[in-house]
Amino acid sequence: MPTDPQISVKSFYNRLSPIYGSAVPPLETLFGEDASVIREIDFQIVLLVAVVIPFGNGLLSPTLDSLVEPLGASPATIGWLISVFWAPGILIVPIAGLLADTYGRKRILVVSLLVYGIAGLAMAFTQSFTHALILRLLQGIGWAGLLPIVTTIIGDLYVPPRELTAQGLRVGVTGLTGAAVSLIAGALVVVSWQYPFLLFGLAIPVGLLVLLRFEEPTTLRSVADGETPNARTQRRDLFVLLRRPAVRTIIVARFFPDVVWVAFATYISIVVVRILGGSPVQAGAMFAAVSILIGGSASQAGRLSGWFPGRISLAVTAALGYTAGLLVVMLATSIEIAFVGTAVFGVSFGIAIATFVSLLTDLAPDSQRSSVVSIGATGGRLLGTLTPIAMGGVIASLTQTVGFANSVRVAGILVAAVGGGGGILLLLAARRVRQSTSP
Repeated sequence: MPTDPQISVKSFYNRLSPIYGSAVPPLETLFGEDASVIREIDFQIVLLVAVVIPFGNGLLSPTLDSLVEPLGASPATIGWLISVFWAPGILIVPIAGLLADTYGRKRILVVSLLVYGIAGLAMAFTQSFTHALILRLLQGIGWAGLLPIVTTIIGDLYVPPRELTAQGLRVGVTGLTGAAVSLIAGALVVVSWQYPFLLFGLAIPVGLLVLLRFEEPTTLRSVADGETPNARTQRRDLFVLLRRPAVRTIIVARFFPDVVWVAFATYISIVVVRILGGSPVQAGAMFAAVSILIGGSASQAGRLSGWFPGRISLAVTAALGYTAGLLVVMLATSIEIAFVGTAVFGVSFGIAIATFVSLLTDLAPDSQRSSVVSIGATGGRLLGTLTPIAMGGVIASLTQTVGFANSVRVAGILVAAVGGGGGILLLLAARRVRQSTSP
């Protein structure tokens, strides 16, 4: 794998070591024996893409209230900026995956980054809510092509356990960036509501860097050189792959972590403020803490995989952890207990999501990998979209009978059972199928 000594992490790291000595531990000490992936230029570019991905929600969520007046919206409609950003993914993610398998990862990634960055940057120059909704819709289309393709590229470049370490580092960078960018956006919006949107412009040079420096994985270079495979053959091969029970089971299992995550993200502030009598600051601190913990624990997934007989066992253990963490948060009787649940949830979820995507990328050959990853992401997005609706229905139907606090707790228990328990059962089923079909 080619490297550029002027911009590689290795050269930067080597410059630091003589200055700080033992204060800068070897990468392998921090992230395990496969941490050398960080020194490779293609993976460094992938991590730059991972940095801009969380901008989509992280820059907007803390600033929504500040956008009501300048955009001519209302408190009831300002949330549409989130909805129109998420909605395209249900349709676009599988299409982007199929296009990436057909025409190459690099082309789709470059187009997605440029659309995402230009539309987001343009938000700083509009004062029309209608125009803002259109720009967010376009931005959502670009964003939908980023995460599944980045995940797929790592599967193209590496094989387990090296691939799991790379996936964990990518999830870690995304999680830590998400926590940081929310704080930055909250500070910038105090100066001017437009300033947070200027950060979306960073996606444009990243897209150009991908175009100029990223090398299409070896097995896909014929696609990049114009030898496009037959689309009908691609679809036929994908359907053949999806008929395998182990493949179907792991893909569906990947849907369920999003259910638990969306439930936590949606109701953590309600539990802390309305049920436990805490403050919005405490709720915000918990959300920031969980983002940091997800990022930190995901970076250790590759190292932890050596402690388990297989990645499915690691995923099951992590799923048990985030399910328990959600239950502790939902049933907490004090802020302190909720903080403990948050910590368990964050650590476990980071490990789980890195392991789930590693399992997905290992299911398919290069020619179908992006499609398989995209199907998993689409199913997760769909269930995640339905989760707040389902929880809201449970809460509305039970509040008059058992009270608001207890209705929220019942909804949380049901999500833990479905989202956590369902994913665990499917993983166990996938392991049994694999064992029964192995020679």
